[in-house]
Amino acid sequence: MNKFVAVLSFIVAVASGARIPRDSGYSQSGSQRGNAQAQAPIGIVSSVYNGPTAESQNFDFAFETENGIRQEATGEMKTIDDTEVVVMRGSYTYLDAEGRDVTVTWEADENGYRAESDILPVAPEIPFEEQRQAVAAQIAFAQQEEQAAAASSTSNRYAPAPANSYSAAAPAAPTSQYGAASPAQPTYTQYNY
Repeated sequence: MNKFVAVLSFIVAVASGARIPRDSGYSQSGSQRGNAQAQAPIGIVSSVYNGPTAESQNFDFAFETENGIRQEATGEMKTIDDTEVVVMRGSYTYLDAEGRDVTVTWEADENGYRAESDILPVAPEIPFEEQRQAVAAQIAFAQQEEQAAAASSTSNRYAPAPANSYSAAAPAAPTSQYGAASPAQPTYTQYNY
């Protein structure tokens, strides 16, 4: 029935003089090619790659395309906490919708990925002094917490629990940075078997 409707529609279109598009999106075998027309590939104008060697693990690359896209990056090995990692920095440039060059410079290392560009949003300035002080205090506190967590995760100041023991004595209740006692710490009973 569907073939009949398709053939009848075709005959009516031809009889009415309607133009049938040459590329209807289907090949001769009837499979769909998709809606997007194939575009010619964009050519590479220049390309440089200097890979790691036996003497150095450093590398760099750069390329530029016919449509104005440019990218470059360098990488080097760096030892962080007794582990060798790749630290990279670079930039990329492209044309925006208005035809202007947009450049983004970036760096990726032990502090994460950071990018700078005129197109990236900038946080608004905090309007009131009290708010600026509160935000600065929160940031400082968060940094102290991160430093304390990093110090405790890499230190060996805790001795292993004694054999046949399932708990340890509770530490004294610390005070907070404001001088008030922190909530009471639970006490533990030690059972030796």
